[in-house]
Order: sequence, then C-alpha cells, then structure tokens
Amino acid sequence: MPSPIRASWRLLAALALTPGMSAGQEAAGEWVLIQDGTEVMRLDLEVLSDRARGTVAGGGAVDSASGTIRGNQLELDVGHGDTHYRWSCTITGKSMTIVVQAPGAPAERATLTRRDHGWSTNTPLAEEWRARLTGHTIRATESLGGGRTGSMISESRLTFCPGGRMVGESESATSVYVPGMTSSGVSQHAGSGRWEVRTQGTTASLLLFEGDGSLAGQVGLTRSADDVVLLGGRGFLLERAPGKCA
Repeated sequence: MPSPIRASWRLLAALALTPGMSAGQEAAGEWVLIQDGTEVMRLDLEVLSDRARGTVAGGGAVDSASGTIRGNQLELDVGHGDTHYRWSCTITGKSMTIVVQAPGAPAERATLTRRDHGWSTNTPLAEEWRARLTGHTIRATESLGGGRTGSMISESRLTFCPGGRMVGESESATSVYVPGMTSSGVSQHAGSGRWEVRTQGTTASLLLFEGDGSLAGQVGLTRSADDVVLLGGRGFLLERAPGKCA
C-alpha cells in the first residue's frame, strides 16, 4: 500500500489533472537538442507517477507528447493528427537519449540535454507562497462503485505545517453487498513528510517529499482567491488546520 503522503499526492494530482515530477527520477523539465550551437528541438515534459505528457517544438511545429515512465526509461507517443512517432527514451543525469521510430522508416537516435532553469527556494515569491500555505489543509475525495455490489469512498488530505513539515492522511470507507450478506469497513492511515516551494521568475512549484526524503510529487502553483490554491489549473480550498501540526 502506498504511504499516506504518496497516496494523498496521487489522488490530489489525479483529480487536478496535473502531472508533476515522478518519484525517484527527474524527467520533468525542459530538454533541448543542440546542433552546431543552435537549438533545433525542445521537449517540455511533465510527469505524474508513471505517466508523462508535454510538447515537442522544432522545425516550426509543436507536437503533443504522452506516454509512460519506469525508472529512467520513457516511452512516448509524439505527434498530432494522424502523424505519430514512438520515442524510446533513456535518462542519464542531465542527458536523455531518444530513439525515434516512425512507421515504415529506420529508427533515428539523438541526445537531448536538460536545460537548467535555476529554481530557488529563497525568493520573495517563494516566501509569499509558504506564508499562504502554512497551517492549511487541502483535500480530495474519490467515489467508486455505488451499484448493487458495493461502493468505496476515499478521502486524502495534505496539511502544510510550519518549518516545511507535512502531514498526509487517507481514509477509505468500503461497503460490499452480496446475496444474504452486507459488510462495511473503514481504514485510516497517516504519515508525515516535507513540503517545499521553489520559484523561477514568476513561476512557483510545490514539491512534496516522503519522510525518507524521496520525492513524492511536484506541481505548479497558481494564485486564485484568498482561500483557494490552483494546482495545475484546478482549484483546491485552503482549509485552516488547527491542531493538525501539533
């Protein structure tokens, strides 16, 4: 079973339709192909858990990219309309080797380089976001089933405590209906981790870490109403969390 931090992140991020940085790797970001000192292609990639999506710009065109990631290996479908290519990618440090396979054509190989954006935690914007999130909880609820055989309702919560500490909680209520018998149960899990805000220019990003320091996820932060934070464009209510950080 995923830890409460990771389970909460996955549910929140999935409901927000927001890809972030996958745990254990750093595929998310901007990758460029340089030839003779000139940028000829750029891959902007975002990753959530084992899924990836983004765009590929080059030659005056912009294509969509989507696929899966496992460890340092990515399999991407790149293209638009009826024209698509299969990219098999391997990440090694700040390099990404891609093998491009087009239908009916020989495979082509290239190496992309990660572009360093200079993200920082020590900026006025980062401090502003920390002040806004500290002492608040965001939550998401997911319902499954509800028919004749049973149902399950899951709620996940993340609380942003002072000093970068984070509390993750998940709760599931399950009901099962079979002829002659009805059963139900509730499971609850809680754990702690760390949260951090990084910024570059006017862009802010929220990072969530497990208790062991591994990255659980990363997502963009956007300003909205005073009590609402946008994660990847979807609003989550900021609820005050008295006692949660004690």
